[in-house]
Amino acid sequence: MLNFFILFFFLFNIFTNYIECEEGDDNDNEKTANKCSTAIDLLIPHSVRETAEYRIKCFTSKENGLKCFAHVIKKLNFINGVSMCSKLGGRIIQVVNMEESKYIGEWVKATYYVNAMRKGDSQYFDYSIYPPPYANIGCRLDELSNKCMIIDSKTHLWCPNSCEELHSIVCEF
Repeated sequence: MLNFFILFFFLFNIFTNYIECEEGDDNDNEKTANKCSTAIDLLIPHSVRETAEYRIKCFTSKENGLKCFAHVIKKLNFINGVSMCSKLGGRIIQVVNMEESKYIGEWVKATYYVNAMRKGDSQYFDYSIYPPPYANIGCRLDELSNKCMIIDSKTHLWCPNSCEELHSIVCEF
């Protein structure tokens, strides 16, 4: 247990030193690039960084601190997306606020799955974080055959969708 706290303290100190990972003005670009590189080295598994199949980005929010994401270039269905993110050491994104939704939408520029799925014939969705800290449902929920949830990157609205359709996958780490 002591080792866990030592590791946690070590990682916490590293993360608090690298909380900015977006482009700044020209004077800050080299410093920002170094912070982003360090954050990616710490948060993104090596197997993800060494391939052209993914786009990687980190960003900082006031509410949630530093988070890194991998956008899978090939569109996948939900189950294959879950499997892909798991193999990479992450999970399909669970958007936690409007700021994150806008950021990811501007980056991905396509509909993408969110980590939510209906079980059986339930009218409710199971989320990886329950209750979800944020949701922006913009479509009817009464079509029970649509068991997965996608987000439209332009409107940021969440809509039930078939789990078999191919959409972008964003993994979070």
